[in-house]
Amino acid sequence: MIWLDNAATTKPDATILKKMGEIAEEFFGNPSSSHFSGLAARRVLEEAREKTAQQLSVLPEEIIFTPSGSVANNLIIRGVVRPNPKSHVVISAIEHDSVSGPVQALKNQGVRVTEVQPRKDGMIHPEDFEAAVGEDTTLACVMHVNNETGVIQPIKELSILLKRKAPKALFLSDAVQSAGKMKLTPSLWGVDFMSLSAHKFHGPRGIGALYCKKGVRLPAVMHGGGQEAGIFPGTENVPGAVGLAESLVLCAAHDAQKVQACKEILREKLLALDDTTENGNGFPYVLNVSFHGIPSEILLNSLSGKGICVSAGSACKTGKSSRTIAAMGGDAKSALRFSLSAQTTPEEAEIAANAVCEIVTAFRKGELA
Repeated sequence: MIWLDNAATTKPDATILKKMGEIAEEFFGNPSSSHFSGLAARRVLEEAREKTAQQLSVLPEEIIFTPSGSVANNLIIRGVVRPNPKSHVVISAIEHDSVSGPVQALKNQGVRVTEVQPRKDGMIHPEDFEAAVGEDTTLACVMHVNNETGVIQPIKELSILLKRKAPKALFLSDAVQSAGKMKLTPSLWGVDFMSLSAHKFHGPRGIGALYCKKGVRLPAVMHGGGQEAGIFPGTENVPGAVGLAESLVLCAAHDAQKVQACKEILREKLLALDDTTENGNGFPYVLNVSFHGIPSEILLNSLSGKGICVSAGSACKTGKSSRTIAAMGGDAKSALRFSLSAQTTPEEAEIAANAVCEIVTAFRKGELA
């Protein structure tokens, strides 16, 4: 199997899984318990929090563990925005469903929402963003790296514009795709919230985290035992937190240039085909190409039959054409996303590129329907 769907999920690192198993066996006590077993589990949990914070250059108390990046986004949006007409949310048109979904739900409850469209390059341009912000804006949401195109957004510049025009507004940046692949510095960028998910960077599923800037109040929307600063109640996932932290450390040592070299093998061969267009660029880990006139599902299924896994867009939108590509004015119905990781090899990229070229050529000759 050749795995080129890393933006959907990555293969967990074997050393991480082994360590998680050891933690689960040895430190099985409830971290909220007062006896020695609970205290030992608490110590391991807090060490994972400190390690995660170090990778983001933030304070440990600014990290809250959650079951996923999607849960983190929902907790932030639902916590910050009150469902009434006085609330105003600015959101990019290229957000993941875990951001656009709760915002849409709030819109249905009367919240005013302004959506900022990307331009053809996939960017949310500062002047367009600034025009959408008002003095009464409550929250702005712009993801760091788009999960479908890999376009990197100018988060720091957008944050400065937001605070200048609406000093009381808060900023959420979904960093699920960039975590573990780029150095994240939310405190230097001026964002108030950031979300990440371990399974996107060779960690386990079922664990994510949110960054909440110190001094920023995030009201709870879930209630129970008061764990994780009262934001996400329930017995903490200690092995998962360790897996997330260790995966961040592991990925910090990865060489993005090697990933870029694999991407260039794909990019050069695929864009040499007639009637192809690249949708966005700039991130070593994602290549999105439209093969005009060929439905994405035909290409995807044909590649799957050869043991090559790619996607037609977000894993949360299976069977639907990309809203992001459409917003960019691109050919969403024929777009394929090839997403790489540090585990991708040049040989795999070569095999995949040749397979795509073979399938595209056969389709255009009428040999494949």
